[in-house]
Amino acid sequence: YVHREFTHKKLTLMQLWLEYIANTNSQNKEKMSYSHYARLFRRHIKSQRISMRQLQAPGEKMFVDFCGQTVPIYLMEDGKIHKAQIFVAVLGNSSYTFAYAVMSQSTEDWIKCHEEAFQFYGGVPKQVVSDNLKAAILKHTSKEIIVNQQFEELSEHYNFLINPARVRKPKDKSLVEVA
Repeated sequence: YVHREFTHKKLTLMQLWLEYIANTNSQNKEKMSYSHYARLFRRHIKSQRISMRQLQAPGEKMFVDFCGQTVPIYLMEDGKIHKAQIFVAVLGNSSYTFAYAVMSQSTEDWIKCHEEAFQFYGGVPKQVVSDNLKAAILKHTSKEIIVNQQFEELSEHYNFLINPARVRKPKDKSLVEVA
């Protein structure tokens, strides 16, 4: 009950505790101190597996990343087996997935993958949420984000916003990780 009530925007834990005190007075029960009440509530919150469902508007976001695994491919030109990198793009609203194999995670391949994804989807999203690989983001700290110049030029050409995922926050790009 307390957890459900606490989610209302204008209720505080103190207000809920005061409500609890008012109800226990009438029932002649021993009252719990506010600090103990708050401690129990924090313990309850830690025991919950809370997650937030993120709803995306159509055309709003496209989540992109290279898959960690590679795929062996045979090139007839040199007769050798090479490892192809797999680029994955996922639309935020529909989870419609696009995959494309390239030879490396270079900036040129990164740009090509985006162009192929835009062509596949038949349009460009408002935002591209990328991982922090060097082909996209050169530096990402709490104070600044330095975007690779070629990737920035691509975003200006196609008129989309580059929105890199926060460092060490896999939930920011969970759609592409699942795909």
